[in-house]
Amino acid sequence: MPLTTAGKTIPAGLWYLGLHRSEDGATWSLVFIDPVKTRAAHLDASEIERAAIVHKAPMTMSQSADSKEKLTIDLVMQKGNLKDVTLKIAWGKIELTAPVQVS
Repeated sequence: MPLTTAGKTIPAGLWYLGLHRSEDGATWSLVFIDPVKTRAAHLDASEIERAAIVHKAPMTMSQSADSKEKLTIDLVMQKGNLKDVTLKIAWGKIELTAPVQVS
């Protein structure tokens, strides 16, 4: 089913997910990459910057008081509302978040 994240509608399908950081380091985005095109180009994770980004959804960055030893990815839902969740990606003291809505 399609999802909307940070105002960007993502069609239903299979996607590789990645994180993109701007050149100046000020902004982060969740990126959706077409896996068929990526495999056809024989790209692996070490070459992901060469993959074509189909959708880019901005994420909000904050500094956490706690330091995460491992990368963590969570979907946090509001009580009683299964259609609106927050995607949270954290590692070290960095925490990235983006709203996700199910159509």
